[in-house]
Amino acid sequence: MIKMTKKTFKTITFGCKVNFYETEAVREALERMGYIHTEENPAIYVLNTCAVTATAERKCLTRIHDIVRDHPNATLVIMGCFSQLSYSKFKEIPQIKIVVGTEGRIDIPANIEKAVFDPDFHYFQIAKNTRTFFYEPLIIQNFYTESRAYVKIQDGCDGFCTFCVIPFVRGKSRCRNRVSILREVQTLVRNNFHEIVITGIDTDCYVDPDNPTYNFVELLKDIDDICGTDCRVRISSIEPTRVSDEFLEFMKNSKSIVPHIHLPLQSGSDQILKAMRRRYDSKLYMNTVRRLKEKIPNLALSTDVIVGFPGESEEDFQNTYDICKEVEFMKIHVFPYSPRPFTPAGKMKNQINGNIAHDRAKRLIALSNEEAEKYKESIKGQERTVLFESKDKNGYWQGYTEDYVPYKIKSDENLKNVFMKVRM
Repeated sequence: MIKMTKKTFKTITFGCKVNFYETEAVREALERMGYIHTEENPAIYVLNTCAVTATAERKCLTRIHDIVRDHPNATLVIMGCFSQLSYSKFKEIPQIKIVVGTEGRIDIPANIEKAVFDPDFHYFQIAKNTRTFFYEPLIIQNFYTESRAYVKIQDGCDGFCTFCVIPFVRGKSRCRNRVSILREVQTLVRNNFHEIVITGIDTDCYVDPDNPTYNFVELLKDIDDICGTDCRVRISSIEPTRVSDEFLEFMKNSKSIVPHIHLPLQSGSDQILKAMRRRYDSKLYMNTVRRLKEKIPNLALSTDVIVGFPGESEEDFQNTYDICKEVEFMKIHVFPYSPRPFTPAGKMKNQINGNIAHDRAKRLIALSNEEAEKYKESIKGQERTVLFESKDKNGYWQGYTEDYVPYKIKSDENLKNVFMKVRM
C-alpha cells in the first residue's frame, strides 16, 4: 500500500516521441491530483514501454527488474506498446499493480489513486482489437524538458510494412481534432516554449476528422501562424511519398518550421523496399531528396535504415550504403533487423545471420559518423540559432541549432530556454 505521505512518482519513457508525449500527459494529470514528480526514491514508477525491436523490449524488462530489485516497496505502472503486445509478462511481478496498453492511458491517474488506498488493487486492461481504437484525447500544457515540447497529432498506422509491429499494437490510423491541436500549441507558446515537435505514428497522413479537406500542410500553416518567429517548429518525420509541391512551397516560406527533415529510407535496394512493402523505390526517394534540396538549400536531412532484413544480400546492403553516402545525411539511425510478432517479415525463411546484420550496422554507423563530421565542417563559419536546453557538470550549456546540430558554450549565465545567434 502506498502511504498518503508518499504520493511521489517518477516517469520513465522508452521509444519514440509519441511515447514521450503520452508520458507527459499522464505526468501532468498526476500532478493536478497532488502527486509530486521526483527523481529520488519515488513511491510509484510509471513506465511507458516500446516494442519496435526485441532490443527495445529487453531494455524495458531490464529496467523493470532493476526497479523491482532495488526498490521492492515501490508500485509499478506499465503502459505502452510492449505491454499491449506482451502484457502477460507482467502478471507475475507483484509490484506491478497497473498495466494498460496503447489505450486507456487517460484512466491511469484515477487507477493510481485507487492503488493508494487499496493494497490489493490491480488493474490489467489490454484491448483485444486495436483496430477499433478511437483517438484518445490526451492533453499537455507543459513538458518536462522545459524547452522543447512534443505535440501529438495522430496515432496508429495503416501502412503495414512487413517488418513493423506498430499497426498491430497501435491500431488503425486516427487523427486528433485540429482545434485541440492548435489550442495546445497556443498554450505551449504562451508557456514560453521555444521549440515544438509535431509528432505522430504516421504524422504526415494527418487529416482533420471534422474536415477531410484540412490536411497536414493546412495544419502546419495554422501552427506556423501561431508560432511565428518566437517558437520554432520541427516535424518529427515525413514519408518520401508525401513530400508534395504544396509542402515544399510551405517549407520554403515558413516563419517557424526549421530546415531539418527526417526522411525514412529503410533500404536503398528496390528489391528489399518491395519486400518491406514500402511505397517507393530508390529512384522516387532520390528524386524527393533532390526536390527538397532544390527548394530548401540549407536543408539538413536525417533518416532511418534497417540492415539485415530477410533476403538482404551484400549487393542490397551496398546499394543502401551508396545512397546514404550520396544523400549526405547529417544523421543515420541504424537498426539491425529484429523479427517482430505478427509481421510477415518475421515469418520469412531467408533470415539473415545476426552477426552479418550487426557487421552491416557497424559499417553504416561509421558512415553516419563520417557524414555528421562532414556536415559540421560544411557549415563552419555560418550563422545558426541555438536553443539551449541544459548545463553539464563542466559548466557547458548544451543545445541544438535549427538544423539539429549539437552546440555547447561555457557560460555562467542562465541560458536555459534561451535562443542565441552563434557562429559555427
